[in-house]
Amino acid sequence: MRDIRVTNGTVVPQGGAPFLVKLLLKRNGGYGLCGGTLIDPTTVITAGHCVYISPGNIVAASGAYVYYGSESSTNTDYVTATQVTLHESYDPKRIKNDIAILRIPPLTIVPGKVEAISFYDDTIPPKQALQIYGWGNTRTGGGSNSNPPSLLTQTVYTSQPKDCQVIEPNYVSADGPQICVNSHYSIG
Repeated sequence: MRDIRVTNGTVVPQGGAPFLVKLLLKRNGGYGLCGGTLIDPTTVITAGHCVYISPGNIVAASGAYVYYGSESSTNTDYVTATQVTLHESYDPKRIKNDIAILRIPPLTIVPGKVEAISFYDDTIPPKQALQIYGWGNTRTGGGSNSNPPSLLTQTVYTSQPKDCQVIEPNYVSADGPQICVNSHYSIG
């Protein structure tokens, strides 16, 4: 998880992403930091690699802390997950089916502070602007001293399928199951 970062991101103002949560995940004697998305008052989705430890071993629910209600790293409330489920076909070598679900005690929805995300249900063309968010490192290989004090965002753009097929020959489009972006359209 050390390469997760939002490079050249800008600070998200309070209320700018009330559907995002910060995850502190106990693993191997330490903690990992990841982001998650609230899809309803009791369900968070995150990347599978965030909860994966080793084959047959994932982060325990009792070690999965879900911080919510603020885009700042401070002044947040938290709950402990009640269940952690990794996609049954997660492949850590190829990063396939990289998704996990955390069940949490019910959160009270407060507009502008705690909200479930609205789902997008349309096609995603090449060069489509998308927002990414993160609390992780702001530079490659950075340690905890490169973690921002607030949630950051950055715009990325979906790639042309032919560019993505260099890495993933079966890639067809950003309509799923994968989205491929690159920095050719937004250097930096």
